[in-house]
Order: sequence, then C-alpha cells, then structure tokens
Amino acid sequence: MNLNFKLYLITDRKLCQESSLEEIVRQALAAGIKAVQLREKDLNTRELFETGKNLKNLTDEYQSKLFINDRLDLLLSLDAAGIQIPEDGIPISQIKSHAAGKQIGASVHSIDKALAKEQEGADFLLFGPVFETESKKGILEPQGLSNLSEVAASVKVPVLAVGGITPERAEKCLQHGAAGAAVISAILKSKNIPQTISEFKHALGEL
Repeated sequence: MNLNFKLYLITDRKLCQESSLEEIVRQALAAGIKAVQLREKDLNTRELFETGKNLKNLTDEYQSKLFINDRLDLLLSLDAAGIQIPEDGIPISQIKSHAAGKQIGASVHSIDKALAKEQEGADFLLFGPVFETESKKGILEPQGLSNLSEVAASVKVPVLAVGGITPERAEKCLQHGAAGAAVISAILKSKNIPQTISEFKHALGEL
C-alpha cells in the first residue's frame, strides 16, 4: 500500500495557543500537508467523534488523509483513511478483519517491535522519540539517529521519524533511512505555519 506522504501531522490541541486545532489543521492542509493523525487522548468518545468529524471534513476538502489514534470504532464511524496504533494497541489482524483497505501505522520504540509490527502487517511505522521532546519527557529516552538507521534498515515498510523533529532534523532523519517525519509541536506551535511547512518540504523533498 502506497504511503504517498512524507510529513505526518499529529494533533495536540493543548499546544494550539493562538488558534483552534481545526484552524491550524486547515492552515497546514492548505500549505500542502497530506496526512493528519487525530490524537487527543483526554477527550471522551463523543468529543473525539465531533473533533474527528471536523477534521475529516477538512481532510476531505483538501484531498488529504485522516488517521485515528488507537480507536477502531472511530476509524469506522468516521470512515477515516487509517489508524495509528501504539506498541500495545489493538492487534493488527483484528483491524484488518474489520477495516480492510485502511492504512495501518504502528508506533514502535525498538527493532524487535518494528519487526513484530511489520510481520503483523503494519503499512508503516513511527519510530522514536528520535530526539528529546516535551511530549515524551520522563517517559521515553531519545533513541537517536543511529537507532533510527538500524530500524529503517531492518524493515521493508516505510519508517517515519518522530520526536523533536524540526526541518533541519527531518533532513538528518532522511539521511539515516527514514521515509519521512511525524511532527507535533513544530507545526502546532509555529507562528507561521505555511513557512514552517515550506521548510519541511525543502528538507524532505516533498510533503
């Protein structure tokens, strides 16, 4: 299954200081982002559905993809493009039996887990945190570029680097085998989203 995107925007509405999450996502999509993951762990199901519906309308408008974090029910009810699962998330076989044709991303933090998720049938992997990041501070140690290289060389599916990714670091991640980058704060906290995404496009070659 073709990934067809290199920059993957992950949401965290708490970082949206000057605009709503929907407005920031709209700006990102207008600037060329092709994939957005809805990841708002503290919202209840109704709130997640409403937010997801708003984002699905936006991604449809810009002919982009919406991914749902770890919720098969919302993947199906919103008819999103795909799902992102954590290392200990829903078995990929279960997702495939209920949602054939949807793209499946798996977040991993080691070579062993990367190989396991590839074997289970993940279409792409998120590996990290590559660099230190506020979202994982005190939870996961930075993995570094050398571990990224090892993971990317060990699997055949695309690996996106995540964790503290800036345009400059995105270019380094590509040089170490990544197929692209997943980003949270670099875009959500940007004072100039079109400029930031332009810098990522320059670093990655395409969005």
